[in-house]
Amino acid sequence: MRIAAALLALLVAQTTWAAEIHRTVVVVGIDGFPASLLQLADTPHFDRLLTQSAWSDRLIPSFPSLSSTNWASLTTGCWPERHGIVSNAFEIDGKKGTHEQVRDADTLLECQPIHDVAESQGVPAATLGWTGSTSTTRGELASVVMPTFETWTSKNDVPRAEQVGELLALSEAERPRLILAYMSGPDMAEHRNGMTSAAAREAIEDSDRAIGVVLEHLEAFAKTEPVTLFVVTDHGMMDISGLLNVTKLLDEAGVAARSVHDGPIAILHLDDPSERPAAIAALEGSGQFDVVRPEAQPPYWRMGNSERLGDLILYAKPGWFFPTDTDMPGWLPTFSRWWPASTLIPAWIQRIGMHGYAIEDAPEMAGLFVAWGSGIDGRGKLESEVRAIDLHPTVARLLWIQPGAPHDGRVIEELLSNSE
Repeated sequence: MRIAAALLALLVAQTTWAAEIHRTVVVVGIDGFPASLLQLADTPHFDRLLTQSAWSDRLIPSFPSLSSTNWASLTTGCWPERHGIVSNAFEIDGKKGTHEQVRDADTLLECQPIHDVAESQGVPAATLGWTGSTSTTRGELASVVMPTFETWTSKNDVPRAEQVGELLALSEAERPRLILAYMSGPDMAEHRNGMTSAAAREAIEDSDRAIGVVLEHLEAFAKTEPVTLFVVTDHGMMDISGLLNVTKLLDEAGVAARSVHDGPIAILHLDDPSERPAAIAALEGSGQFDVVRPEAQPPYWRMGNSERLGDLILYAKPGWFFPTDTDMPGWLPTFSRWWPASTLIPAWIQRIGMHGYAIEDAPEMAGLFVAWGSGIDGRGKLESEVRAIDLHPTVARLLWIQPGAPHDGRVIEELLSNSE
């Protein structure tokens, strides 16, 4: 009898293991969607999701809390010092990298995107507008690759959700077991109109409808197959009050340098690196930004010290930022030297949302993290810290594969069921 019982237990264990191995994991990444936005609009689908999930309203982004940096951290599980995506824009081989280069997997220095890791271990993946989907040298890195939409708007979020449903409806032989879907969310509406604007509320509700579509497909799929959903965001957002004109700042300080800037970060490449001490002396002391040597950056930045960080970094204080030419009035780029070095935005002008600051300086940079479905234990708000870099190893655990090497994140054990 004991032998029979042992054999039965082994059979049950093997059956459970097999079911777990064939779990499907869906990750929905929404741009610029902090948890605080859920209080600003009608979000019935998010509200229902949170009652069924383990979640955090303080997903800690990498620094800088810019999109390119944090999509790289989410997908690789690495800090920027390892993956090398140190901003939305930086120099590659002496020239400002294009948007396509920054998203290319070959631009990563050390780390491997989760879809590439999965494919290398026999788990088919799908990337829907996801960073690192392609490599210049290796081509597409997932079994299914769908590009970003031509327009960057929350109106594309529901169509993206429908693409997730189409993939889940495929036969088992064709269906990817890892689906990574990027949604534009309210990011652009917040940038252009501010955090509490009507445009931002409309975009939030667009994303909520998309989550409703994803849930509808997942709940139907979950009746026959184990499936897990993660909803994450790349960063938070805050209203800002001042603009900093890098060109004018450098002119007034007598510093000859190329600047690659976005949000609160301006990376300076000096024409003559030997002049760095003089440049520091000329630029420091501002009440609106700090001058940082890459090798002496705050330890919590974790940006490394590669050539991509230039000779100096200007870091704007919360409330100020370095706009790109496309952020400024159409006539301004040609005459930027005649624009003031710093400008306060009048209160009567529509607000501007911005991100990129360290969460230690601006708690509003925290993102949203939600885990739902198979393998997820418990409900409600997580008390422990969750970081962008923790998504990669946690997804790997649920897919029963090894995470990429190297990686800096940890498996978020407290949200997993005991069987994991």
